[in-house]
Amino acid sequence: MVNKKTFIFFITVCILILNPMVFAQTMGTNEAQQYIKQAEISQAQGDYWESVRSYSKAIALDPGQVVLYKNRGNVYYRLGKYNEAMRDYNTAIALDHSYLDAYNNRGNIYNEFGEYEKALKDYTQVITGNPQHAKAYYNRGIVYGNLVQYEKAVADYSKAIELNPLFTDAYNKWEYL
Repeated sequence: MVNKKTFIFFITVCILILNPMVFAQTMGTNEAQQYIKQAEISQAQGDYWESVRSYSKAIALDPGQVVLYKNRGNVYYRLGKYNEAMRDYNTAIALDHSYLDAYNNRGNIYNEFGEYEKALKDYTQVITGNPQHAKAYYNRGIVYGNLVQYEKAVADYSKAIELNPLFTDAYNKWEYL
């Protein structure tokens, strides 16, 4: 049986190899590239603080790379450092108002903080920008569930399932309601 860290590392490497946009988004100086690679490896190995340090060094060298703020924000989120993650998502959005992943991730934090209207606004922004974003429908459905707006929650879970029939979390939430 493969351990969790090995599996996560393998998946991360596969995503990087198979998704040329990741490489295009993270293009920068050679030194920044080294820190980015180190951050990705550290994250895959579960060394999240080292990943944060490496992303921070890459950002210092190439502060215009929007994806770096989102990626570091994701690591902060994983560490439960929501204020730091929020700061990075806000920076990513300030640098690129059309960066939907940052809106989606910021919506997750608003949901964690119980700021449901702000979360709904962010998820709706993602859906408006990309109506095929199944995860945004799912996330918005969670917020509607928290607001006891079950019909809207079911509609969003159903849309997430329509867009991604293998989205098991959406099925589970849908069945729960």
